[in-house]
Amino acid sequence: MNFCISFILAIFASAALLYGAPVEPVHRVWTDSNGRKAEMALVDIEGDTAEFRMSDGRSLKLPLAKLSAADQRFIRGLEAQGAGATSGNREWPDTVKVDARDIEIELVEENPDKQLAYVYRTANFEFHSEADLGIAVMRDVGRVFEATRELLIHAPWNIDPQPPGDRFLAELYETMESYVAAGGPSNSGGVFIPHLEKFMAPFQSLGLKPVGKRYGMSPNYSVATLVHELTHQMMREWLPVLPPWFVEGSAEYTSSFPYNAGKFRCGGIKTGLKDYVKERMSQGLPPNVDKVDALLTMTNTRWQEVAASGYRAQSELYYDSFLLLYFFMHLDGEGKPFWKWLDAVRATKRELDDYARAMEAFVKQEDVEVNKDGSFFHPPDLKPPSPPDILDSRKALETAGSKHMEILMDGRTAYELKKQIRDAYKRIGIR
Repeated sequence: MNFCISFILAIFASAALLYGAPVEPVHRVWTDSNGRKAEMALVDIEGDTAEFRMSDGRSLKLPLAKLSAADQRFIRGLEAQGAGATSGNREWPDTVKVDARDIEIELVEENPDKQLAYVYRTANFEFHSEADLGIAVMRDVGRVFEATRELLIHAPWNIDPQPPGDRFLAELYETMESYVAAGGPSNSGGVFIPHLEKFMAPFQSLGLKPVGKRYGMSPNYSVATLVHELTHQMMREWLPVLPPWFVEGSAEYTSSFPYNAGKFRCGGIKTGLKDYVKERMSQGLPPNVDKVDALLTMTNTRWQEVAASGYRAQSELYYDSFLLLYFFMHLDGEGKPFWKWLDAVRATKRELDDYARAMEAFVKQEDVEVNKDGSFFHPPDLKPPSPPDILDSRKALETAGSKHMEILMDGRTAYELKKQIRDAYKRIGIR
């Protein structure tokens, strides 16, 4: 991403230039208090000032007040353990509420020649819609999206959700037929497609219903499906290094927080869990941890195979994943190995990020020729960066999510872990 020149100039006007060695840099796209963006690396935090390194190697200090509220929260999460810390905050706030400024709606395009004729924007999302929903209805829709992003910003997983460009992309379809025709799964109410970097949903999953010639919002619709798929979109950069049980378990987890009018009540997750179990039991699915060992080491390919075998099998995968994640986060005794495991996953992601940046710099060299298919030619004396182990083979990439499972097992056998899970749930009233 190119630097926003006006953002950099504004920073220069209020920041002192420094030249120093980076310390565990945190690379990301930063946003200032006026919504302007720039890609830099955070290298230090000192009081109310953050030090960044720019792409040309220069360093600068910037008052935290010059950054967006979300970026200030992100930095404060790192500050607990120092700049570049891996763990950050490990607790949910009691509530998370979206800032009203983030859901201000702008209609930026109206083109009846396109299927997705109407383009709306909030602070962090761009919506392409088949029908004109109007500013008031789009504000209600955008509130769910922005609130979910805010929720993931506060998540103790410290994933730091970043869009692939200026905003996350969402496509909204008037009917299930047009949604499926555009690539949405026929048995779903919404989907995030990683390789296309977009979220898709039919109007009915947004709680929209016809009101005369326009659309209105149903008063009591459930946002669970939206929150589930939006959680995937917010975690887009982490999907290659996470096991499928965490990917789907975390989405079931976040979609179980009580939600109302742009506010998630994170302190109500235990109630959300019990309501989730109650609903599944009404469908003939009692809580079951017999397949925990298989779930922990399941690859993405195997997950898809099991999920494709039928609705019940798919439901059990989601159900078991939620139970497993909740146990590791909330019930697994003191000094939970979950956080050590997540730090190890984060280190693997950092290896991939460092390699991607090194390759980006390599192919920009004058003697390197890049072909249209992405392959490249270079002189024999110019060596490309060595890929991390995770990219050594298809098998290594496929099993990346289970790379650090020994940390989660913490010396326990599968039998011992299953017993601990059953006993822990029994103590909170779930058998």
